Amino acid sequence: MKQLLLILFFIPVLVFSQNEEIDLSDDFSAPTQLFQMHLKKPAAEIKLLQYDNSKETIEGEISDDGMAVVLKNYYKKGRVFVEILYRDGTTNAFSVGSCFIDPIFEL
Repeated sequence: MKQLLLILFFIPVLVFSQNEEIDLSDDFSAPTQLFQMHLKKPAAEIKLLQYDNSKETIEGEISDDGMAVVLKNYYKKGRVFVEILYRDGTTNAFSVGSCFIDPIFEL
């Protein structure tokens, strides 16, 4: 009798526990997702924007106020190398880790 009760209990548990698993990892493949990195002073132009390790080019633009670089095709986590021409005429080349690259959410 106990075996029958155990079998009757475990069959529904096994059937209902086979739901599709949800992947909660970061998804950088969404084509409409934009990312940004903030700058210390207003920029005028992006001279170079690429993944640091693979040297793959990233499409980007300067925000309206010049204080951020918007990454249009940042599809995988990774360090980004950027060379910026600032509005005051100076240039700066630096790399930014993925922890400092933020997603842009529409309100």
